[in-house]
Amino acid sequence: MPKYKYNCQNCNKEFIAKKRNVKFCCKKCWLKGTNYYREYYQKNKEKMRDRQRKWARIHRIYSSEKKRISGVIKRAFPKNNKCEVCQRIIKFLEYHHWDDNDLKKGKFIKGIWVCRQCHLFITLMKRNPNYPKFYQKYLKIKNEISRNFT
Repeated sequence: MPKYKYNCQNCNKEFIAKKRNVKFCCKKCWLKGTNYYREYYQKNKEKMRDRQRKWARIHRIYSSEKKRISGVIKRAFPKNNKCEVCQRIIKFLEYHHWDDNDLKKGKFIKGIWVCRQCHLFITLMKRNPNYPKFYQKYLKIKNEISRNFT
């Protein structure tokens, strides 16, 4: 079994490890080191959660069967936080996509950024399309996006 030489991240003492990527020489150093990371996370909790939410907003999507797919590419998030259908300014927008067959990692997903109410309405209208003005506006945006991103 190969052995690897490392310097402890806590006490900076050189040690030999049986596994790769070992950071600490002993249990005492490991506890001090992990406490440091735990304290850093506690101090910067909001910053870390914000970073995770931003990543998820850009790279994660849910299929109609509630299956989570990570690593997809979406259209850019609107800078003014406006719903693309009703034009209301809302902090949290959802990405509505219309093709469940192409949900693959690293692939561009066609869709629009909408508020929660519009997303629910669009989903319901797909099942029972009576085509009010609101749904016609959604179809117009969908066709425009489909033409631009083919």
